[in-house]
Amino acid sequence: MSEAIIENKKRSVILAVGAAVLLIGAGVAAYWAIANRRFAPEVPLAGNLLPKNALMAISFSTDIEEWEKLRSFGTKESQALFDKNLAGLRDRLLAANGYDYEKDIEPWVGSEVTMAFLPPGNIEQALDGIDSADPGAGGLQNPGKSSVVMVLPIDKPPLAQEAWAKNQGADRAKWVDSTYKGIDIKQMQNADSQANYAFSLLGKRFLAIANSTEAIERTIDTYLGEPSLVAVKGYEEAWQQLDSGRSFARLYINIPVAAAVVASNREGVSTAALIESQQHQGFATAIALEPEGIRFRSRAWLRADRQSSQSPEENKVATMPKRLPAETLIMMSGANLQKLWEDYAEVALSSPIAPLKPQWLRTAIQTTTKLDLEKDLLSWMAGEFSLALIPASSEGESKYGFGLTAIVEASDRRAGEATLEKLDGIMKSQYKYEVEEGQVGDLPVTNWIADNGVLILTHGWLEGNIFFFTLGAPVASSIAPSPKAPLAKSQGFATTASKELDSQNGSFFLDVERAINQNLLPGLRLPPEQKTMVNGINAIGVTAATSDERSTSYETFVWLKKAGQPQELPPPGGS
Repeated sequence: MSEAIIENKKRSVILAVGAAVLLIGAGVAAYWAIANRRFAPEVPLAGNLLPKNALMAISFSTDIEEWEKLRSFGTKESQALFDKNLAGLRDRLLAANGYDYEKDIEPWVGSEVTMAFLPPGNIEQALDGIDSADPGAGGLQNPGKSSVVMVLPIDKPPLAQEAWAKNQGADRAKWVDSTYKGIDIKQMQNADSQANYAFSLLGKRFLAIANSTEAIERTIDTYLGEPSLVAVKGYEEAWQQLDSGRSFARLYINIPVAAAVVASNREGVSTAALIESQQHQGFATAIALEPEGIRFRSRAWLRADRQSSQSPEENKVATMPKRLPAETLIMMSGANLQKLWEDYAEVALSSPIAPLKPQWLRTAIQTTTKLDLEKDLLSWMAGEFSLALIPASSEGESKYGFGLTAIVEASDRRAGEATLEKLDGIMKSQYKYEVEEGQVGDLPVTNWIADNGVLILTHGWLEGNIFFFTLGAPVASSIAPSPKAPLAKSQGFATTASKELDSQNGSFFLDVERAINQNLLPGLRLPPEQKTMVNGINAIGVTAATSDERSTSYETFVWLKKAGQPQELPPPGGS
């Protein structure tokens, strides 16, 4: 079980790294959607214009100095690959349609740009009236295509007008004019790519661009007063907390809409059931560039119809990074293992795409150990905990490259000791392990030894009520009775740890340089381009804290290497 959890965690980290790279790479050709009407001043302008059921909105600064700072991170190889992808995206979205960013857009565009994804219309119907999706059926039939809306603010209208008119006379483009609710729309069909683009000026101050006329019309509806993202419960409050005015980029995800899109693309998954299983309404992130890397400040909040059992009192995680050694490759920690499982089991019970079914795990533990997961194990684990991968010592002999380590603050040590005694007996009688008493330093421990003499597992108690076990490589001496150099004081952890969330209820740390780039996790293999990008990362740290009864804050820091001053991007068409 534990190895599967760690494997899923490794995959999640790589997906997160890849997603961050994709988000950054998409920014140079994105456009900002804004309307000329009264806006809520506390939120990003896109929130006032984009439809309420937008799946995702990604905003980026147009500050050239900020982009130069971003391009200076990484290694020389990752820097070159990033620039190549950036130039290629620019050419596909701009040069292929006769535009040059520096000449035609940069002189008049505003300070920030946004790209938004709108779900198909029938998914919106399912969201507006859940009864329109049959709870017993699979995903929506023929859900249709999602749309992309790209709009930009106009700081200098005359220059924008020149760019607007530039290609309208080109032989390769066919223009069709139409009007929707009194607002002009121009649709361009490029004879080379067969791509259709729709354009509209909103209030003569903002230009909206989309890959379909329907998407432009939905944006105009919002501009004229239909509900926008600002109408989403919790949206304004999230940005009031996150937006410090120094963000390089912003990201917003509408979680129920995302669930509906997932259901529409998976056979056997009920759209209604998947939407209803979502506890959260939204996830917002403000992204800032700092001298050592990229910081993501995020907030997730519950749907209005969901009850909360969380409390800021849960923010008490503090000791686990001090109990692990500096050489730790991966670490995750939390405030209460028992409650974490209870919360997950409740959500997974109603979610058709939960990665681990609670009943499966209960049955597996009952079958193999004769123990009840909740009554015998988790009942005494209502304290702070951590899971970690620690590399094997070069001085020791082991067929494993690392040891899986768990540390739990027991809420009932007496119950824990009784359970462990029962478990030791089962391992000895049923699985024929040698169960022997031993010592790590002056600390008494129990060892499970296989019939070939290989040490499989060590468990024991640190001071007070702190229980630990190690599985795989014999790494108990690195944590018991205490590490010589703790993870909390290592450069990687200190650099990536939260600077703002002093009270925490969970954290995650990955030493990318050693675990991935130096191949200390030998089973992990990445495609060449992804490997090149990951080589530019030193470490990643994530911190979580309960903000209030209905929202959770996260802070993620990606510590990056520095490649130095980037070269100029190749000219349009040269990539």
